[in-house]
Amino acid sequence: MILRIREWDKNFENAGSRKLKRLEWVAIPNKTDGEGYTALVDHPDAAAHLGAWYAIVEAASKQDPRGNLPGGIPHTIGGICRSLGRMSRLPSEIFQHVIPRLLEIGWLEWIQQDSDSSAESASTLAESADIVAAHNRTKQDKTKQDKDTHTTVAPAISSAVTVRERADRFPEFIAPWPRVANPEHAARAYLSCIDTEADEARAFAARDRYLASDEVARGVITDPAKWLMYQKAAKWGGRWPKANGHRPKNSLGSLKADDIPKPTREQELDALRWIAENDPDPAVREDAKRRLA
Repeated sequence: MILRIREWDKNFENAGSRKLKRLEWVAIPNKTDGEGYTALVDHPDAAAHLGAWYAIVEAASKQDPRGNLPGGIPHTIGGICRSLGRMSRLPSEIFQHVIPRLLEIGWLEWIQQDSDSSAESASTLAESADIVAAHNRTKQDKTKQDKDTHTTVAPAISSAVTVRERADRFPEFIAPWPRVANPEHAARAYLSCIDTEADEARAFAARDRYLASDEVARGVITDPAKWLMYQKAAKWGGRWPKANGHRPKNSLGSLKADDIPKPTREQELDALRWIAENDPDPAVREDAKRRLA
């Protein structure tokens, strides 16, 4: 999976830029009254998040192909954010917080790699990590580098082993989830968000709190990939009201249809506007625009 700016060619290229192999500048839309912009700046850290977005656009303008975010080392959300931090000279933590918001708004998206380098499963990623670890160990044995050199190689081995451990624990993490629409996306998000053993422990604890919540008991299930990215940005500190024990799981219990408040017309229009701007399916966006017309 590759993290990419959605509709890059439509929004950030023009007749002049398309003739250039390498950009020294990037065209940025100046629309400040759209749903995406207003959603981004509706936040206590609006200025920092807007600045981070512009830094992401500038970094993406230098990638090949343009519009992709840097891959990061390792290729995880944490690695991508650290790469963006180094390129922009901004704190990587800002990108940790803003990327989940940009995915929700619809300005960023995960896309499959080309058919020649299709998306790997969690086990494939772990196998690749084992190859890297074995290579580094062999290199150490052959060269018999001094202590300082060994110190520089050791993190790569540790990181690779951690990837294998993360991949091994993903089935355990996802097994209790009531509904998983896309297990591959969930595995990708898990490997991207879990950088350390501390992350892993906190993620499992946050998962247990979430699955014991009233929200889950009512059958309102957040997609695990989205949940992981939100909780990573929140440092795994999510808290949810606990289930009251009286309402059956995935059911409205004794509530009758007439007891459930119907959305107002304005709420329906707000939902349609959001779908027309942000839904990843072009057909769904077009249908929402047609209904709004």
